[in-house]
Amino acid sequence: MSVARPEGHYHYWETLLEIGRPTAVYEISGLPSVLSLEPAAEGLYDGGEEGTVLVTAKDREARDRGGRDGLRARVEASLERVALSPHAGLSDAEFHDLVALVHHRGWGTADVLRYQHRVHVLEGREWPEGTTVEEYDRSARRLIEEPGTRVVLSRSSTHRHVTFHGLTMPSELGPAGRTFTVADYNVEEANLMTAFQTSDDEYEFLERLGRARPIWL
Repeated sequence: MSVARPEGHYHYWETLLEIGRPTAVYEISGLPSVLSLEPAAEGLYDGGEEGTVLVTAKDREARDRGGRDGLRARVEASLERVALSPHAGLSDAEFHDLVALVHHRGWGTADVLRYQHRVHVLEGREWPEGTTVEEYDRSARRLIEEPGTRVVLSRSSTHRHVTFHGLTMPSELGPAGRTFTVADYNVEEANLMTAFQTSDDEYEFLERLGRARPIWL
């Protein structure tokens, strides 16, 4: 639906990464909060030209949910293919989808994140004293996106997991910190389960977690 530019002040709100694609989102003062203005084509809105679309929050939620569900389905299908044919591996696009999905899904609930923070930061002292819940979360997400991180697909007794294993940053090394940091993602639940530091190499920590049939991605 094309609309003429309504009266009112247009303010650039933020640029979101939506399934790996930048999307410009605007708020419009003087209009109901359920409305926003987005460009129908690529590029930022620059003054009410044809092609600008008026979108309700409900429409955007449905669109975003469809995109996320589609991403999750693609990732799970690619992991299933690799599980059946380990030597096939993931393409660059499939690996990008995996990282995007894990980063987007995060911890599932704040309770899980707070519990893991208590176990590994407050009690385990793997991260420096004073590390907040948000900083612990950023540390896990940093590991997931780090180019040198190794990624392995494996199975526990009940679920399939994707686990990220990489070097601990010096700034993230606490009194009981270790050489490597691990972030573990449950494929079926589509949530991060934990992030912890370990001295185990990429094979030993899998044995300690009781993981079967590891496939390095």
